Amino acid sequence: MDSYLATWAVLSPGISKLRADGVEVTTNLCTDGEWPLRPDQRFLLRLACQCVLSNARDAVADGPERRVHITAAEFNGVLHLTVADSGPGIPRDVLPSVFAPFYTTRSDRMGLGLPICRAALAALAGTVHVAATGKAGTVLAIRAPVRALTLDTRQPSQHHAPCEAVLAEAIA
Repeated sequence: MDSYLATWAVLSPGISKLRADGVEVTTNLCTDGEWPLRPDQRFLLRLACQCVLSNARDAVADGPERRVHITAAEFNGVLHLTVADSGPGIPRDVLPSVFAPFYTTRSDRMGLGLPICRAALAALAGTVHVAATGKAGTVLAIRAPVRALTLDTRQPSQHHAPCEAVLAEAIA
């Protein structure tokens, strides 16, 4: 699949939700070439992105400026994606816990978004981390290989195994 279209396909569900909630979304997508992603790999990448975008939506929900900026670029077969929000930032004492299962600062959430994101990306040999946080907002950075992903597909039952493993790992 063309990488620009693949990037848009991965991000568009989350972007649509942000815009439906009145969040101003800007993007800078700089990708080209082809991404040979299987459907399960696209699913895991989309899941990770939706979790990060959902966190961004929650971060800006109560703020006067509700903005999210998304950048995506590919370098040497690796997708580099950042999501920057205009929320209040993550307090320093909370920062070590944001990827822990069931940790949340919101009473209406379960605290599984970022753990699921991290587990989904780990299944793809990718990563997610807090790149910056402060009074001007938070930037989460995702890195995921998109050219040379090789998950073992010799057994038909293994096709969905990474998806099932993601959920099990996220709550472990």
